[in-house]
Amino acid sequence: MRYHTEDGKCNYAVTSNVSLRALVDLKPGDHLCYLYESEEEHRALLTPFLRHGLERGEKVIYVVDARTSEAILDSLREDGIDVEQYLASGRLAILAGEGFYARDGAFDPDAAIAALRTETDRALAQGCSALRLTTEMTWSLRGIPGSERSIEFESKLNAFLLDSRCVSLCQYDRRRFDAVALLNALVTHPATVVGTTICDNFYYMPLTNFQGHDLPTSALRCWLGNLAEHKRREESLLHAKHFSEHLFDEFPTPIWRSDVDTTCDYVNQSWLTFTGRTIEQEIGDGWMEGLHPEDSERFLKTYLDAFKSRNPFQIEYRLRRFDGQYRWVLGVGRPFNNLDGNFAGYIGSCYDITERRLQEQQLAYLATHDALTGLPNRRSLEEALKRVVPRARRGVTSAILFLDVDNFKLVNDTLGHAAGDQALVTLTRLLQEMLRAGDLVVRLGGDEFAVLLEGTDVEGARIVAERMRKEVEEFCFTLEDFTFNLSLSIGLAAIDGQQPPLVMLSHADAAMYKAKEEGRNRIVLYSPDENGLARLSEANRLAARLKDGLKDGKFVLHYQPVVRLSDGQVEHYEALVRLRGNDGEMVYPGSFIPAAERFGLMPQLTRWIIQEAIHTLRQHSRIRVSVNLSGLDLSDETLPEFVEVRLRECDVEPSHLWFEITETAVVKDLALAERWIRRLKKLGCRFALDDFGTGFVSFAYLRNLPVDLLKIDGSFISVLEKDVTQRALVQSVQTLARAQGKETVAEFVENEAIAQIVKDVGITFGQGYYFGKPSADPGLFDLASRKV
Repeated sequence: MRYHTEDGKCNYAVTSNVSLRALVDLKPGDHLCYLYESEEEHRALLTPFLRHGLERGEKVIYVVDARTSEAILDSLREDGIDVEQYLASGRLAILAGEGFYARDGAFDPDAAIAALRTETDRALAQGCSALRLTTEMTWSLRGIPGSERSIEFESKLNAFLLDSRCVSLCQYDRRRFDAVALLNALVTHPATVVGTTICDNFYYMPLTNFQGHDLPTSALRCWLGNLAEHKRREESLLHAKHFSEHLFDEFPTPIWRSDVDTTCDYVNQSWLTFTGRTIEQEIGDGWMEGLHPEDSERFLKTYLDAFKSRNPFQIEYRLRRFDGQYRWVLGVGRPFNNLDGNFAGYIGSCYDITERRLQEQQLAYLATHDALTGLPNRRSLEEALKRVVPRARRGVTSAILFLDVDNFKLVNDTLGHAAGDQALVTLTRLLQEMLRAGDLVVRLGGDEFAVLLEGTDVEGARIVAERMRKEVEEFCFTLEDFTFNLSLSIGLAAIDGQQPPLVMLSHADAAMYKAKEEGRNRIVLYSPDENGLARLSEANRLAARLKDGLKDGKFVLHYQPVVRLSDGQVEHYEALVRLRGNDGEMVYPGSFIPAAERFGLMPQLTRWIIQEAIHTLRQHSRIRVSVNLSGLDLSDETLPEFVEVRLRECDVEPSHLWFEITETAVVKDLALAERWIRRLKKLGCRFALDDFGTGFVSFAYLRNLPVDLLKIDGSFISVLEKDVTQRALVQSVQTLARAQGKETVAEFVENEAIAQIVKDVGITFGQGYYFGKPSADPGLFDLASRKV
């Protein structure tokens, strides 16, 4: 029986009936084991093996033990071989087995290999084409000293034969041993497992199947079949390797692989397409040429640290594309092991995240800047104050101005929000032109601004404030056919380093209110004593007014429709609270909600709003109503229970009651907001995240926040007609919301053009004067059954 590879080469054979043809086919690197049962059979097989070696110009060595070799030599002579001539020339040698033993008579694998290597080298030096070796393996069956090292010899002999010009033949005398002993020798001795393909793999079969049977040839067939199965598995693994590399090449994502010394040994076709380079340029350390110089050190540290710890890694960095442009990519890598379970290197991929990074940069910009004016916002001011206050302690005095536009509400009420926004943009330009390059002007919200004058004392700040006040007072604002003037009430506070940053801002705020009380269009320097009395008086007036409003029923709800943009159908109504003044004028929540929160009246007011909204739902069962919640409401653990009880008492479907929470309130305590929302959503209520974009909720946090809608802040929507950048921002928010399964609402939709833009962007709902103003008229709810 012979075993062949795919190319037909005979790697080794185990047989008890070897044909002459099999002997002729043997080539350097091949190995043959055979059994014989008589001396005639022994000579008939060994003689042609030796003769063919001599005829091919090989050196032939016959390794013998204590038994004589004369019978074999006589066979060669009878076969016409001039034995004496070959012995004299060294082409034929008889090697005593003692050369394989140590001085103490024990078998020594190292000595045996050394003897074979010496003879091979000598044969090649003498001009022979190869070394042909044959030996009687009887010694391995006799339990001689050192035979227990046969496994070690097996590995070393295998390595030697693979790299040598050697043809080997091992002989077994079947007559001298029983079947079990012979099989044990054949499956454990090195001669039976050596081949040019099978390397350092040893196969053992259970001998219990053959005990008591004199069937060694059948057993060998079984054993050789196991080797064939192993070969098939190797071929299957090789096929799988080729398949996986082909699959990687077809994969649209760039993929790389590195070996144990961190150098790259493979990149797929997508990687080459991305970089526009050849695989010869990329493998090794060539791929690192594409790293952005600013990211190279950071990437390599992450990469090498991962190799040391054998941990997965993930990093964002810039990689040069085929057109020379650097693109942001997310690189990930994981260690992998070979079939033996040993670390073999890393495999990874990278994903182009440039668009995501740009969107994040835009949103990060909005987190610190006002969308309408482009000025830094309150967060930027707070960060700047954290830097300035410690400098003031070291002697660098600074000042802060708090600016409020007098009677700006008249502009909005008379000309509309769009005109008011344009006036604020013009005002921003005026303020910036009057300040130094290092001064910071921010929009705090609405018509309130702040200016941080770093390194300026009180007198210098007063001069700047007066110049600003006078310039605004004298400037003529022109919007369409209307011309008007504005003025500023300015509060000034010195930053001496003795108070925390937010206290400094509140001092300037207090001084600004005093300027308004004194008649507006003026500057007031913060004074602790005067401010304390003034604020106490104002606080008492506000608290009394709010308490009277709750007691006397002066609070009312107005309802503004929220419309589905696809068909113009009213989706729900937002309940907006108003306070009716003594003169009948409606006071808007921006004027009294902060006071209600400050004086602890918010829980009462919120409960009144919710209860009033539920009563409306009971009277108009077809509609849905949303109610606004403040940041303090989220910390009221009894409020969800209040909602549940009122819904049950009024027999109102919970899914008709919605809640809106501002993004800034969520940012303050995300975990609390999430628990609060989940409790009422379990009941059936829905939630919207209001003023989205002003508080900059993290993408990761938003993914976990269980809200149903995102209400995009009106400051983004109102400028869509003129600002392409804002449209891109709104589009990115819409894309984000859709990816997370949330619907969107555009606030401040003031005209048809803006309505069409937000519809084209893909926004789900719209709200604003174009669809309907807030109204307390119950007839408004007839809109629930028709389009707006």
